[in-house]
Amino acid sequence: MSRKDFIRTQDAALSGESLGEMLRVTVLDAIIGPFTDPVIALSTFFLLFNFAVVFQWFVSVPAALGAPPPMGPGYTIDRIGLAIGLTGTVGSTCAALMSIAIEQASSGMLTKTTQKAPTRAIEYRLVPAMIGQFLITTSLFWIGWTVSPNFSPIVPIIGTAVYIFGNASIIISIVPYLFDAFPPAGTLTALTSAAAGRILFAGFLPMVILYDITALNPKWAFGIFGFISIAMWPIPFLLFRYGATWRAKSRYSKVPVDMHDGEAVHLVSRVLETGDKLDLSILFCFYRTVPG
Repeated sequence: MSRKDFIRTQDAALSGESLGEMLRVTVLDAIIGPFTDPVIALSTFFLLFNFAVVFQWFVSVPAALGAPPPMGPGYTIDRIGLAIGLTGTVGSTCAALMSIAIEQASSGMLTKTTQKAPTRAIEYRLVPAMIGQFLITTSLFWIGWTVSPNFSPIVPIIGTAVYIFGNASIIISIVPYLFDAFPPAGTLTALTSAAAGRILFAGFLPMVILYDITALNPKWAFGIFGFISIAMWPIPFLLFRYGATWRAKSRYSKVPVDMHDGEAVHLVSRVLETGDKLDLSILFCFYRTVPG
């Protein structure tokens, strides 16, 4: 078999077969998605803020811990690196363990309720984010108000672990949720929107955070982010409550007539695993439009 014949036997790329289709899915749809689809908009905005805080964290926390008295504890660079490394390990491990525990607990509750293998809606993946956002708000005020000679340096360092715990919980929830929120082409659009938005904004924020810390002092520099994080509290609850409805009505859930078998097999496996009504309706549309 020649290389050209072999290529003809393969499924089309999820982003499309032509350059125009690829540009539509990965560029045009990714740009308009946050302005037209509530699931993409809320998820992108939620990740945008949290990634922005992560990026500024690696600038602001060393600056705050290394500031000499009376502005900070005056940590050396090696002690700052050790503190960040330990808190990162502890926080991310706690987030992973909490997510596993929530997964097992919710599956167990569904099994007891239905007396059969659990078929959870994908919105249940957002539960760790509901908890994580409160940890982020707590940690931002915690660190901002304890980075001073009046407190032991261990206090803001523990607050850093709490922050990483919360942030990792959100990432563990939102990114896998977007992976299965839409059919493959729509998923690619949603992930591209979220990735591009959060990286662009996160790249801008560290350029101004040092000025904020020196001009406002750590208390209010971190406090501003704390107040902004409060405004994010409803997002995972809205996605949990209305996500399935929004996804079913989304233009990114529409299936083209030429959907290939690989995508259909992927949806079949998801229906069997989760019982998602959106996936079931997509399969119905697909097989209704396939000749024969």
